[in-house]
Amino acid sequence: MLLFNFRNIIPDSYKHDLTFGVIDDYDGLIYEYTDPTDDSRINIYLPDKGAKNPKEVKSVGVRNKWQAHFNAYRLWNKLRFQRKSITFDAAPESELLVLRDRIAVADYRNGIHQSGDVMQQDGLILTLSHDVDFIAGKSYVIYLQIGDGTVDLIPITAGSAKNKVVLGRLPNDALKLSSDDFVNTIYTVVNDDTRGSLPYLVATKDPVDKFSNTVTAVNYDVRYYLNDKDFIDVPVDDSPIYIRYDQLDINLARLYQMQRGDLPTTGEISFIVEAGALVSSSSSLRPETRMVYKHTYNSETKEFIIPAAPELPAIDTGIFPPELVVNLTIKGSVVGRGGDGGLPHLAFGGLSGDSNYTFTRTRRDGFQGAPGLINRHSKLNLIIDGGTLARGGSGGGAAPSGIYTELGYGVQGIPGGAGAPFGRVMTGQPIYNDTQDWRWYLEGGYLMVVKVTDAEAEIPGKGYRTQNDRYGSPLSGDGGGWGQRGTKSTNDGTWNWRYHGTTEGQPGAGGTAIVGVAPLTTKLINGGKILQTL
Repeated sequence: MLLFNFRNIIPDSYKHDLTFGVIDDYDGLIYEYTDPTDDSRINIYLPDKGAKNPKEVKSVGVRNKWQAHFNAYRLWNKLRFQRKSITFDAAPESELLVLRDRIAVADYRNGIHQSGDVMQQDGLILTLSHDVDFIAGKSYVIYLQIGDGTVDLIPITAGSAKNKVVLGRLPNDALKLSSDDFVNTIYTVVNDDTRGSLPYLVATKDPVDKFSNTVTAVNYDVRYYLNDKDFIDVPVDDSPIYIRYDQLDINLARLYQMQRGDLPTTGEISFIVEAGALVSSSSSLRPETRMVYKHTYNSETKEFIIPAAPELPAIDTGIFPPELVVNLTIKGSVVGRGGDGGLPHLAFGGLSGDSNYTFTRTRRDGFQGAPGLINRHSKLNLIIDGGTLARGGSGGGAAPSGIYTELGYGVQGIPGGAGAPFGRVMTGQPIYNDTQDWRWYLEGGYLMVVKVTDAEAEIPGKGYRTQNDRYGSPLSGDGGGWGQRGTKSTNDGTWNWRYHGTTEGQPGAGGTAIVGVAPLTTKLINGGKILQTL
């Protein structure tokens, strides 16, 4: 929670509190969520179906009646009890705010909230920038903006001077008191009568310039959560969560939380990948790769660094409570992304004395496909019921680069075909020029990739050779299918071509379909299969 007072509110931007009735005269709420059993939409009517002007909310991802109940009542209670709105322009720390954040805002105009900067700390004694007026018989607290973005609330009593207070305990973290700190610790002092007027919830945040934002907030009220305890023991919804459509990068724990709320600590929950659905991932492992271009021996040398790409599984179980049993049934296909086709060396026409000569003759292999599943949970039961769990196919090896013998300039090597599903050469990298049949990469277009190397869902990309009226290149390797390695490049069939390096690029490595913790049980039924290269 961030604290705002006159020190970080832009002068004269604070708008008067606005008191209003129910927003837009809504007299009810219709909250729509999805039935997990058949994907039908269900409505919750509050306070009942008799509302004449209800607010309609169509939820996204909510598939549990308990979560829907709590969400609906929180929204309805906010309509009923939201009474104040404030707007102000805030200093740069407002960049930390997101919608619905709880914040503390001191209205410095009304004299109720006493605010300023903390100037000095001596143990439990704080010296403040302004005097504090204590009223006999009332209890006081101080809100302190801590350096990590939180607000600490501490009881205080009067100190030896008007601008000194004595803390009831030490703050949870160090205060920012140095002139070298970008933002110093600010404070607001309130008494028991006015403490409830301080909290607000962020409704909107709009940039004013690169140094400030306009923040609109509404009053925080504990009555928003009146119905959070309607059910003392909410039963665990043990109906399966179905994955019915093609998706990428699924995290099972987050999927459960998104659809049903907090994870249960005990019992059993289930996920089913339905027949016909393909779950894959958006990235397979590719280490950072250096590329060097030199057209002829006396040309300028250009160097490029291709960033690394992370390995992401098709399904990551995520972290579950240790005593919870998790069942994952695969009736469709769960396959990690195919590996990138091998990255060839760029054209290099330098002589043997060039510092990059040896580097540009090294072998260029394809890349490994991603795993289908990373398991982080010791009580996972895996059932492959007629479906497929696989590592993505690896990419084919790249062919070496060469020299066009007639004119003596360098010619790039040939990239390998990518592994299925969906592998490419240079996955995720900006395209310099795109045509129907090929793509150019790197600023200036120094790497050409023919699109035959692209893999589809089940069909790996193909290697190729360049044949034109000047020369014929060697043949690069093909990408691998699900659970398979690609092939190496082949040094044959060349003409008007002198090899700059002769080592044929090898396919990317294989690997297991499952990484991480071994499942508690693994069952293959009704023709289910695991595809991998060990």
